[in-house]
Amino acid sequence: MPPPPHGKWWYDRVHMYYGKSRGHLHLSEMYNQTTRLTVYEMERDYSGWFVKYNVDIAAVGIAFPELVQIPNNWYIGCSILDVVREESDEESYMVISVGGKFVKYRLVDGSFKTICDASQHNDGDDPLLYYHWCNSHEYIESLSYI
Repeated sequence: MPPPPHGKWWYDRVHMYYGKSRGHLHLSEMYNQTTRLTVYEMERDYSGWFVKYNVDIAAVGIAFPELVQIPNNWYIGCSILDVVREESDEESYMVISVGGKFVKYRLVDGSFKTICDASQHNDGDDPLLYYHWCNSHEYIESLSYI
């Protein structure tokens, strides 16, 4: 599998998400000290990656100031938990974790809404409320006991 594209400033980016949805493989990276991110998608023949979405989540930072208040860190204070492809691109979205809140961010029009606020059930600074894509799992309904 070919690596994702990288420009001459590859060290200014961090991979935020790697996963699949509706048979499409996605990789997301965020640029250093910005609210801009790129969602790449793998070609169907696995020959390479192409830019599926260019996103700026600055509006989310206005609604959730904890997104941009990160001491001692070069990167934004959120984690992309999932990129969800719907049947039409207009309905596709990301699920973002910001300070214990989970936000649905629509990729095409940039609208967003809180889908869960786990921070209101937190007495202190519980690190378990700060999820990252590498410790979240896709829910699959099943009759099998796991």
